[in-house]
Amino acid sequence: MRLIYLNEFGTHRESILFLNGGGQIPFSLHNKLVKFFINKYDFNYIAVELPGHGKSKFQKIYDQETFIISFEQTFRKIITDADIIVKAMIGFSLGGLLALKTIELDIFPVDYLIVYGCGFGIGENEKSTFDYYTSEQFFHDMRWYSIMKENHKNGWLNLLKSMNNLMNVNSPIFSDLSKINSYSEILLVLGDNEELFQPDYNKSIIREIPSNNIHLIRLKETSHFDYTSVSWEIFCSKLKEFIEIHNWFR
Repeated sequence: MRLIYLNEFGTHRESILFLNGGGQIPFSLHNKLVKFFINKYDFNYIAVELPGHGKSKFQKIYDQETFIISFEQTFRKIITDADIIVKAMIGFSLGGLLALKTIELDIFPVDYLIVYGCGFGIGENEKSTFDYYTSEQFFHDMRWYSIMKENHKNGWLNLLKSMNNLMNVNSPIFSDLSKINSYSEILLVLGDNEELFQPDYNKSIIREIPSNNIHLIRLKETSHFDYTSVSWEIFCSKLKEFIEIHNWFR
C-alpha cells in the first residue's frame, strides 16, 4: 500500500485522500472525481493504492477479525510519516468501507467524508449479490482474473473473503453506532439501483446513529458501477449542490 501524490499545489498540508474500490485499475473510477475537486479547491490531492488493486502488491494475509484494524494501523502510519492533515476522505466501494471504519475507530481526525457505492450495511436482498462481487467468478466474468492473479498472487482473494465475512445481513458493519464521532461530516451517495448498499436500508441505519452530521444523497437509475460513468453528470451536479449548500471545504 502506498500514497501517490496527484497534485501538490496546496499552500498547506491539508489534503483530500481518494480510496478506490477493490480490483480496479489504479484510480480508474476516480479520474473525473479528482479533476472535479482539483478545479475547485486548493488542497493537496492524494490517491491511495489499496491492497488488491492497481499495482499494489498485497502479499500479507489478514484474517477476517484483524483485517480492518491491521489495514488502519498501516494506513495511519503512512499518513503520519507523510506529515499529512486529512481534510477529507473520498471512498468508493471497498475504499468507502475503509473510510467509514476510519471514522468509527477514530484513526485520525477527518472533517469531511464522502462515500459512494458503499454504506453502513446490507440487507438480506443484497447479500447474494455481495457474495458474488467478492467471489473469483465475478473477476472471471469481468475479465480481471488473470491480471489480479499475476499482480497479487492469492492475497486479493483473502482480501475479498475478509470483506465478505465482515458483512452480515441486516447488521451494521459497526459494532457500536455510537462510536461514530460527531465532529466529522459524512455524506453517503447511493444509487436507487445499487446492488450492494440499498438506500432505504442505510437510511434506517442512519436514524439509529446519534449524530446530525450524516447525510444521504440518492441518485436515480444508478447502479454500483455507474457513479463515475453513465451517472457522472447527475453525480457531479448533486455533489456540487450539496457542497455549496452545506458550505463544505471552507
